Amino acid sequence: MKRRIALLLAVLLLASAASCGTTEALSEGTDTQAQTSGEVTTADKFNDNLPDLKFDGRAITFGVSEQSIGDITAEEENGDVVNDAIVARNRAVEERFDVKIETYMVSTDMYKWYEALTTSVLAGDGICDIAGHYAYYTYKAAQEGLYQDWNTVKYIDQSQPWWISSINDSATINGKLYAITGYLGMSLMDYTTAMFFNTRLLNEYGYKAEDLYKLIYDGKWTFDKLSEIIKDMYADLNGNNEVDDDDFFGYATKSPNALDIWQEAFNIPISSRTKDGKLELDVVSEKRLSALERINSFYKTNSGARLLTNPSATTSWIWYEHFNFASGRQTFVPSIFMAANALYREMNDNCGIVPLPKWDEEQDNYYSNLCDRYYIWGIPMTVTDTDFVGLIAEAMACETLKSVYPAYYDVALKDKFSNDPDTANMVDLVSSGVLFDMSYMFGEYLEFAPYMFRQCIEAGSNDLASKYAAAETKINEGIEQIYSYYK
Repeated sequence: MKRRIALLLAVLLLASAASCGTTEALSEGTDTQAQTSGEVTTADKFNDNLPDLKFDGRAITFGVSEQSIGDITAEEENGDVVNDAIVARNRAVEERFDVKIETYMVSTDMYKWYEALTTSVLAGDGICDIAGHYAYYTYKAAQEGLYQDWNTVKYIDQSQPWWISSINDSATINGKLYAITGYLGMSLMDYTTAMFFNTRLLNEYGYKAEDLYKLIYDGKWTFDKLSEIIKDMYADLNGNNEVDDDDFFGYATKSPNALDIWQEAFNIPISSRTKDGKLELDVVSEKRLSALERINSFYKTNSGARLLTNPSATTSWIWYEHFNFASGRQTFVPSIFMAANALYREMNDNCGIVPLPKWDEEQDNYYSNLCDRYYIWGIPMTVTDTDFVGLIAEAMACETLKSVYPAYYDVALKDKFSNDPDTANMVDLVSSGVLFDMSYMFGEYLEFAPYMFRQCIEAGSNDLASKYAAAETKINEGIEQIYSYYK
């Protein structure tokens, strides 16, 4: 267990490595290794330094989607490692402050979530004290004026590792932070993207996991190397003498999220800040255009690669290619950790984890994508006692990082992954290189600018420049409008 906590704490480099428009993997003083003497681990060092206050059983209510209720509350211990860790976390916080942690499902439809919350806030209903939802919906909260500024909330210490300061800093506009990112739920690990591979299938085509690990340690795990390895990985499974989605491939994707990953893997930031702190986009950079050409050529000319045409999976959180991979119909898949926990542990074959490939050998680090479905948290305008909310949120985020995330790791990577001695290093590389561009938080508001790269791949087009030019005026107007919401 001690070793697994050490591995998990590598994932917690998210707290310092997730960044916007930068290639730096900031440490912020976070020690990611378990202590080697006694039974003390880095997790034991976490201390929120909060005062000893009691609230006579007062409830704090989290407004979340049906999918995420289990991240906040669990009815009782049932033997599941993560469930029981959440029960223990809540019990510790509740007994410490004499409070009751509750959840409220704002809407069963995540895509209509804001409509329900907006109605509640405008009516003054006060249905929740903290609201949590996908990051890419942040623009709606700002537009509707739903949330209060976390920078003014007592007891919230954004310098602590349970808050992702690099994302929070980049999401601060005009000095205001309406949506905070931190370890209140499991989404930061759920939506981290790595490259998974099927060990048996890799062996059948003459490669071993050790071959990949050596490439990675030598800094030679590149997109071209991936393309070379999978080029002969094809089989006509349905025997119709046609290349179609029902065949076997070395690498196949369907979800648009699986196309976004290359912008982070190749370290091509979309947004940055000007000298006076203003948001600006660089969608049509020379490197992004080159990357687009490489990806399109990859799908069109590499016989082992496939851009799937089947409908996406009906679930809201898992990608179609994850099911393909779990059924042994492809060797490699870019995948969020959530799929590893939900699907890959039940596979007949063993799997391995490696970082997303580099642009080339000269790239300084391996970089990972944090899918835009991770959760951000807001305090609705109806909340009057923000001190209370800040106190409990700080305590819960600290306790989640300290106890729930190690339990999640133990489940998500148990058996299929943790028996590989190189897994710890691979997870460390994945987590220490996580990048997230804050433009995704406002992407739909900015004419889908961060998603133009994926849209071009889906269309098999390299003409990103024309696509952006057609929307540039509205995008710039949108940027100015965003600033008007952060007053």
